[in-house]
Amino acid sequence: MVYDVAEEVTVLTYIILALGIVIPLTKPLRLEKSRIPYAFGWLSTLLFASVSYVIFDALRSTDSVTLFNGLVTYNSFSAFMLLVSALSSSLVLMAIKGKAEEWPTAPAVYGLLPLIQFGLIFAMGINDALLLLAIWLLVSVASYVVIALPKDTESVKGAVRYAFMGSLATLFLAVWVSLNIVITGSFTILSYQTGLAALLAFGAFILSIGFKLGIVPFHWWLPDVYGKANGYSVSIVAGIVKIGFIAITARVVYSISSTGFSTIVTITLASLAVITMFWGNLAALTTRNLQRILAYSSIAHIGYILVGLTAISYAAGTQNIQLAMYSFAAVAIHVAAYAISKAPLFAVMGEGYTELDDIKGLFHRDPVSSVSMAILLLSLLGLPPLLGFWGKLYMFTAIASYSLPLLVIALLNSGISAVYYGIAIRDMLSTEYGSAIYDAPRKSSLATAAVIIVVAGLLASTFFHIIF
Repeated sequence: MVYDVAEEVTVLTYIILALGIVIPLTKPLRLEKSRIPYAFGWLSTLLFASVSYVIFDALRSTDSVTLFNGLVTYNSFSAFMLLVSALSSSLVLMAIKGKAEEWPTAPAVYGLLPLIQFGLIFAMGINDALLLLAIWLLVSVASYVVIALPKDTESVKGAVRYAFMGSLATLFLAVWVSLNIVITGSFTILSYQTGLAALLAFGAFILSIGFKLGIVPFHWWLPDVYGKANGYSVSIVAGIVKIGFIAITARVVYSISSTGFSTIVTITLASLAVITMFWGNLAALTTRNLQRILAYSSIAHIGYILVGLTAISYAAGTQNIQLAMYSFAAVAIHVAAYAISKAPLFAVMGEGYTELDDIKGLFHRDPVSSVSMAILLLSLLGLPPLLGFWGKLYMFTAIASYSLPLLVIALLNSGISAVYYGIAIRDMLSTEYGSAIYDAPRKSSLATAAVIIVVAGLLASTFFHIIF
């Protein structure tokens, strides 16, 4: 059975890669403005979702699935994260319909999406250090190009900042990989030992992932990229790409913390969580630009995810397998709520209506879009019974066994976020009218995401126990 699963996943994966190579060929054939690249993008996403289904089906009878001759190992956590990436990809494709074809770089975005998906299939459960470095470079470079594709001034500037940050992240990742190989004598990334070299390796990993995810104080690039670049491009990076790097971080944190570094890792992650939550939430209160609010809240949500990672580290150090599994499931649920909400919200910012004044009175002019946006914002806030509530509840419950003060700080920050989310919803209900208008593709993406958030919230315990 394992062989059949591996073979099926391999075939699907390389078809996705082939689509990433074929789609750019539609430009010299003068098909870039047609529906063909868009259809290929959907085909890639459906195959991407099929990979997660095949893996989930195999996991019904085993705890893990090994693929690509041992280079990748999937469990329920990584398979769920892959499924979330597929859902986010679908929401992005719905939102960018008819827009990417207008860019001077058409149909590049439809070719880069399969390459990103190909990389994520490996990244979610990767075991080999050198392959990780290669996949990291593939997904990262594709992300930089995606940000620059619209070719407007802010997108190009954002891509330059993003690439510069990415070069630093890749440098520290290379240091981590090198030290890991020297310490363990193998290419297995989840094999660690104690000692000064191992501690330096952990420091390099934190720097690498800090720059990549926008953890404070390594976040300086994120407000300008997420907050000013074209929203359609940002939706791919924030709603799809980031999931893979979070999955890698969670697995590595658990492995490092299991070898005697738990106290150092746990304290480091908890400290970064506190400053990241506060900085993101307080910065979001300083602007009336909705896209920048979403950018700052993305930083805050990385802080919440760090709370969940802190619980994973603590559980690994105390050998509490049940708490570790619980914490992994909590992080997965929260990441799902974050990605499914942020992908369409950032995408509609691509329409150019980025100020809070633009969405004033939106409820009276476009109730479908306004209600959908409100549901997504309330999920990010953590209002029950939406999916975002369950993600925070599970993570905050997990961290209670380690630190009640950290739990209180997380709750306080969630309360702070209610201010800027509430302002956005209030403006949509205003009797004053702004200029925001969303057409059918943008409405469909928002509405679909809102339905998923509501339904998934009602079924959250079921999803949780599938992962747990």
